[in-house]
Amino acid sequence: MRPEEINPTYNAPMSSTLQCGACGKRYRLPHWPVQPVRCACGLGARLPPSEDMLVMLPPLPPRPLPAPTPEHPWEQALHEGRTDAPEAFALRFEAERAALPPAFDRLLSVDLVREVEPHEYQVDTALKVLRDLQGRALLADEVGLGKTIEEGFIIKEMLVRGLARRALVLAPASLVTQWQDEMEAKFDLEFRIAERPEHWSERLVVASIDAAKGARHQAALVKIQHELVIVDEAHNLKNHRTQNWKLVNALRKKYLLLLSATPIQNDLIELYNMITLLRPGQLYTLGQFKEAFLDPKDKRKCKDPARLKELLRAVMVRNRRTEVGIDFVARRAVTAAVDLGPEERRVYTLATQFVRSPDFEKIYEDNSRLVAMAILKQLGSSPQSLGYTVEEKLLPRAKAKGAERLVAELGEACRAAVRPAKAERLAELMKTDEDKWIVFTQYRRTQQMIEARLAKDQVSFASFHGEMSRQEKDAAVAAFKGEKRVLVATESAGQGRNLQFCRRIVNYDLPWNPMRVEQRIGRVHRMGQTREVQIVNMIAKETIEASLLELLDRKIELFRLIVGELDMILGKTRVEDELLDIFLATKNDKEFADKMDHYGDDLVALRRDYEKAKQFDAEVLDKMGGTPAPAPAAAAPAKIPVPTGAKP
Repeated sequence: MRPEEINPTYNAPMSSTLQCGACGKRYRLPHWPVQPVRCACGLGARLPPSEDMLVMLPPLPPRPLPAPTPEHPWEQALHEGRTDAPEAFALRFEAERAALPPAFDRLLSVDLVREVEPHEYQVDTALKVLRDLQGRALLADEVGLGKTIEEGFIIKEMLVRGLARRALVLAPASLVTQWQDEMEAKFDLEFRIAERPEHWSERLVVASIDAAKGARHQAALVKIQHELVIVDEAHNLKNHRTQNWKLVNALRKKYLLLLSATPIQNDLIELYNMITLLRPGQLYTLGQFKEAFLDPKDKRKCKDPARLKELLRAVMVRNRRTEVGIDFVARRAVTAAVDLGPEERRVYTLATQFVRSPDFEKIYEDNSRLVAMAILKQLGSSPQSLGYTVEEKLLPRAKAKGAERLVAELGEACRAAVRPAKAERLAELMKTDEDKWIVFTQYRRTQQMIEARLAKDQVSFASFHGEMSRQEKDAAVAAFKGEKRVLVATESAGQGRNLQFCRRIVNYDLPWNPMRVEQRIGRVHRMGQTREVQIVNMIAKETIEASLLELLDRKIELFRLIVGELDMILGKTRVEDELLDIFLATKNDKEFADKMDHYGDDLVALRRDYEKAKQFDAEVLDKMGGTPAPAPAAAAPAKIPVPTGAKP
C-alpha cells in the first residue's frame, strides 16, 4: 500500500536529517520507507529512525456517546431545562454550605472544653499548627506558657474534625499521670496509661517514653498506625543515635508534635536531629546544615541566624512571655519551723535507728528499700500516719521473723504522740488570717488528723482525696471556692485542678519528689493568678525534712522558679532514691547533713546548665513567633502572716 492510500493528505515524500554521533556527518533520509543506515565514517555507527519519520494518520472522528440517564430529580430537572426558584436555590445553597466541614478560621474545640480559658496566643498556635504546618511541628514556647493546653486543643480539634482517631503521647515518667489528669479534667479526653503491650492498640494512649522503647513494648508499638504522636520534653530526642530518637522515627504516624522549651541545649546539631524527625530535608542534609549554619570554632554559635529562623518558621512555633503579654506573679515561701515534743522526738529517734539497724534488712530483706522510704516519709508527716503503717503492715512481718520488739516499741511511741507540734502550729496559723488556704499532705491518716484539729477550732474546711469520686471532688472544689475557708487535700489535688482563686498554700509535709512540690504550687501559681502566691512550709527542726527543704530552697531555689522549670533542671535525676541512698549510707545526722550539702552542689551545677541552655535557645530562636503585646501591670505585693518562729 502506498502512502497516499494511507494518508490522503500525503503529496510528496518528506525527508528528515539525521546526524552521526561519531563523525557528525548528516544524512537526509526519506520518511517512507524508513530504513536504518550505517555511517560511511567507518566507525560502524548505526542511525536508527526517529519517531517523526512515521506517517501521521488523521485522527478518527469522535464517537457519539449516549446521554446519561438522570438518576436524581435535580438531574432530571436540569436535563429538561427546569430550574429552582431563587428562594429554593438560596435555601439549597445554605444547606450545602452548612454541610461542608468548617474551615480552620476558628477552633471548634474551644466550646467543648472546661476549666480552660485559653489565651489568644494559645488558640493562634493551635490554628497555625493545624492550618499552616499540616500537623507536624515543634512547639518551643517558654516554660510556663501552657504547651499542654495548646496540645490539648490540637488533639481535641483533630478528633472533632475527624482528622485523627488515635493519639499517642510519649512523656517522661514523672509527667505521665499529669498528662492523663489534665486531658481528662480540661478536655474530657480519657487517655489510657500503657502498661502492657495490648494497651498500645487503644485510641488514646499516654506512656513513658522509657517504657515504650523497651523491646516488649516497642515490637507492638511500631506495628500500629498512629494518626497523631506527641512527644513531651522532646529535647530527649536530640541525639539520633539514641533509642528515644530511633523509636519516634520508627513509629508509623501522620501527624507529629514535639514539645520542648529548650530544644537546643549543647549545639545546633540537636535542633537538626529534632527537625529531621518532623520534616526530613527541611534543614538540608547534615553536611549542608553544618556548612551553612555551624561555626567550626563554636558549635553553639549560628553563622546565619536569620536564614535559620526563616527555615524553622515552616515547622516551629515559639512564644515568649514578653511577646504575648504574660507575666507571672511573684511567689514567696516562708518556713514555719517547729520543735518536736518529747513524744515525737522519741518516735523520730526510734524510727531512724530502726531503719539504719542491721535487723531492719533481715526483717524486710526482699523490699527493705521501699519499707525504709515509707517509714522515713511518714516520719515527716505525722505519728498517726506512721503508727497506722507500723500496726497494719510492719508488725505482722516482724512477728513472723521473731523481731516484733523493735517494731512494737515504735508503734507504742506513735500512739503516745497525741498532740503533733505541726498540727498545733497550723491551728495558730489559721487564726492569724481569714483568707482561703490549701493544706497539702501526702497521707490520708494525716489528713483526717488535720481535719479533726480544724473542726475543734470551728474552722470550715472541705476535704479532697483520691478515694473520692469525680463528682465528689468537683463538689469539694466548689465548696472551697464558695463558703469553705480551708481545703485539706492529698496529692490528688495537686494534679489537673485550677485553684488560682486561692493564693495561699501550706505544705504540711514535704514530698521527697520535688516535682510533687511544684505540682502543688502549680495549682495556684499559674496563668490567671493576679495576687502574690504565698507558701508556708511546715518543717520539724533537726529532721530529714529540714535537710530536704535546705536542698530544695537554698540550693536550687525551688520556690522562686516559674512553674515548669524544675523538670527542666532535674531532668532524669531521681531525688527520692538518691536521698534514701545518702541516708542509709550514713551513721548519724551530722554525716547525713554533710553528704546532703555535697549532693546539693551537684543540683546547683544542673541549674547552671539549664540557665546556659535557656540563654542559648533565646539567642537562636527568639522572635520565632508570637505577637508583641504590652505586659500587664504588676500586682502589688501582699504580705503573708508569718507564724511565730518562721523564717522567710
